[in-house]
Amino acid sequence: MLKMRLLTESEGLLRPLLITGLLLFGVGGCGGDAQPDDSEGDGVVLESPGEEVTDLDETVVDAEAAVISRPMNKSCLAAGEPTPVATTIALEQPFPHLPHLGMVLGLLQSPGDASQWYAVTQNGRVLQFANRSDVDAFATLIDLSDRIYYQPGSELGLLGMAFHPDYADNGEIFLSYTAANPLRSVISRLVSASGRWQETVILEVPQPYENHNGGNIAFGPDGYLYIGLGDGGSGGDPHGHGQDTSSLLGAMLRIDVDGGTPYAIPEENPFSGYGRCSDSSRDFHNHPCPEIFAWGLRNPWRWSFDRQSGELWAGDVGQNRWEEIDRIRLGGNYGWNILEAESCYLTANCDPNQYEPPLVSYSHEHNDRSVVGGMVYRGSDPQLAPLQGTYLYGDTYSARIWGVRTDGSEVESEQLLAPALQLLYSFAEGLDGAIYLLDPAFSSSGPGQNIYKIVAAASPQPSLAPVPPLSLAESGCVDAEEPTEAAAAMIPYQLNTPLWSDGAEKSRFFALEEGSTIDVDKDGDLLFPVGAVLLKQFYLGEKIVESRLLMHFPSGWRGYSYAWEYDSGGKAIAATLLGDSWDRDLGGGQRWYYPSSTECMECHTNSANIALGPELIQLQREIQLDEGSTIAQLAWLEKMDLFSLPLSTEQQWSPLTALDAEGATDLQRVKSYLHSNCAGCHQPGEVNTATIDLRYQTPLAEMGICDTPPLRGDLGLSEARIVAPGRGGGERSVLVARMESLDSGLRMPPLASGEVDQQAVALIRSWQEGLSECP
Repeated sequence: MLKMRLLTESEGLLRPLLITGLLLFGVGGCGGDAQPDDSEGDGVVLESPGEEVTDLDETVVDAEAAVISRPMNKSCLAAGEPTPVATTIALEQPFPHLPHLGMVLGLLQSPGDASQWYAVTQNGRVLQFANRSDVDAFATLIDLSDRIYYQPGSELGLLGMAFHPDYADNGEIFLSYTAANPLRSVISRLVSASGRWQETVILEVPQPYENHNGGNIAFGPDGYLYIGLGDGGSGGDPHGHGQDTSSLLGAMLRIDVDGGTPYAIPEENPFSGYGRCSDSSRDFHNHPCPEIFAWGLRNPWRWSFDRQSGELWAGDVGQNRWEEIDRIRLGGNYGWNILEAESCYLTANCDPNQYEPPLVSYSHEHNDRSVVGGMVYRGSDPQLAPLQGTYLYGDTYSARIWGVRTDGSEVESEQLLAPALQLLYSFAEGLDGAIYLLDPAFSSSGPGQNIYKIVAAASPQPSLAPVPPLSLAESGCVDAEEPTEAAAAMIPYQLNTPLWSDGAEKSRFFALEEGSTIDVDKDGDLLFPVGAVLLKQFYLGEKIVESRLLMHFPSGWRGYSYAWEYDSGGKAIAATLLGDSWDRDLGGGQRWYYPSSTECMECHTNSANIALGPELIQLQREIQLDEGSTIAQLAWLEKMDLFSLPLSTEQQWSPLTALDAEGATDLQRVKSYLHSNCAGCHQPGEVNTATIDLRYQTPLAEMGICDTPPLRGDLGLSEARIVAPGRGGGERSVLVARMESLDSGLRMPPLASGEVDQQAVALIRSWQEGLSECP
């Protein structure tokens, strides 16, 4: 009997991985009549009946001639029902037949008319559809796509809309959007006349960078128009807008659109005695701006008025550590960039008591990294009566929803729901007080998928996050007696270009339910069926430090991290499921970061089809057997009948190459590295990061990186570019700077890595400086 092994991807022939439970017969065409038995087996066996196989060195196993058996899997499955937990709210799709609307950032009803909805899309359109559960069509009410500045995945575009309180009589709509040449935020008034919309710009504010634009607008109970603007972007407020009242940025503005041309200043505004700051050519003015209602804000992305009390509630997006909920009052200074929430930011020593404190703040520890302000519930649904007076808010990345209640002295905030949404971008409120959520990441996955309504939950409400056993040894995915070894049901695989994980070596496996198969999409991504489980083991030297399971439940994918424990001699003895992320000190100056379940899904995106590594250009390689012979990995997998359809010739693209691959060009190595480390987020379809396309198959000229100014700040680099061709280009490259940074707000990739990949940085620097020009 001959046993077969796979080798980990990094630095050639390193750790042998026993392939358990796979039977190969008839190597080289011999013994084609042999059949596997029904046992799960204890290792891959290459047998040629009637002949002893002993001379496989320096040979290639013919996968076409070999008979390869798929292992039985009765143990490693993503099955079972979710664990019931008591919650107050649930989500339902109120418009299940409505075609997807695109990148919806706002949803409104006009004053006094609940029969229609108006959806604000980031690419410049206002769409109208009937408020009926059977609605299956929409119409375009307004199209400003010819004048807005919009980039997919950015914070640019049509960002806000407000109906005039007297809309039924005057027909006025107000819009907030970004425009280019020069870059600026625009507030305009639209009135329909003779079937055409006539636009009058009432305010333009110059923007130094393309992020932190704010953009939400709304009329307050006082009849004035409120405008939320961020600090102008980049990172850390480099121009100091937040604390400079001679700038309109980093502030909540309030103007009277009925009292003057183009607007008047309400007398109660804190700086109402000064002239308007309406000169769109100036970032700063020589006096405080009378339009300011409150200031010291970083990026008030979404905010709203309590329809009963008139109080203004806002979610202010934080920098590196804290998100906050504020109640915005007239003349309030909310501290940015002196403070981030209640922590000193600009300097080590500051006095938080000089500024308005947040009502609630939360950290970035659990994949909660971008607050979304919501609404105070004032609806009439009797089943939601316990929510009356509760302010609902969420987070873009975790999609968790919290509720805040306060009696003026005590503040209580509790998590209400952790729905299976990819992203949460905005809340909306109907005239009846019902509250809705908008998840643009689902906008292309089917009808009605990006609009959800908050309803009362059944008791108990099924949890959307089932969990595997606390002990990895009980998961069925590893050997119960030797849990560092994969179970017999697991199928190992290797990648051409693995993700950088602080120098760790990794072994990889997957398991499928009996009879299920894998689809392959047009881009070569493997689409694993419900029930599938992927296992990844992480080693630092000879020490196993983490095991991760990625499991496809009926309710969706979930990722889990297990931390290994050791006996007094340093031997790994058990791995335990973590309930949250953990930055662990392993001793000897070595740290290891275990991601939380929600953090796992930040990288395993829908656009990348969740399972990042298993794709044809990663799997198209030879794998080595114990005695030095090799076999084509894709042919080997295909012979096990793992794919729903045979792989076609068209699907055999050029494979990715390793950083040190012989015979490969620098461009091939660079693009392979960017594909495996960055393209999971940076590709078409990703809401926040789609402005560049780092997939391997994308030509360099179409990737949007070569000699391209960065959208998210220059990081202090002179003449910054994402990729800067020519001599000295590495010093101007934001790509290199982010790879070298260990700052959690700047580093890319942003999670689960605390060491710089020096080999990759050196390659990408050298490649840039060798470019004479961009294609």
